[in-house]
Amino acid sequence: MNNYFMKPTFIFLVSLLFLNANSYGQEKLLLNSKILGEADFHFDTFYKIVDCGNGKPKFLITAFNESGKDLNIAFDITLEDTVTKFTQQINVPFFFIKAFDLQMPSCADNKYANLKYDLDSRINYNQIKATIKFRTK
Repeated sequence: MNNYFMKPTFIFLVSLLFLNANSYGQEKLLLNSKILGEADFHFDTFYKIVDCGNGKPKFLITAFNESGKDLNIAFDITLEDTVTKFTQQINVPFFFIKAFDLQMPSCADNKYANLKYDLDSRINYNQIKATIKFRTK
């Protein structure tokens, strides 16, 4: 390929990369990470609330197994708007997590989709209270 076509082709390909990066999985942080709960068997959970680009808040749960052993775990989360008292239940089904593994979902892909939930529009994420109950097998 001669130089006449090289530069425009290169610019076009770089532009496609930037367009793709901007349209795929950009998350806007609405509420910074907060501690959700720590089980007495050394399993930690955190949450943050983000907008994945569609204007609808998502509740993302980070799970960290610091117990030193593999686990099958599930949890039930209650979200409450502290002003209106409206509640939303999130039931995370049992999933496997290796010892010392960190599972952190993002908007960029569907990895750890079991830890991503739509936040009910009746809950104001600025006045949220979250509680968790852990279940193990």
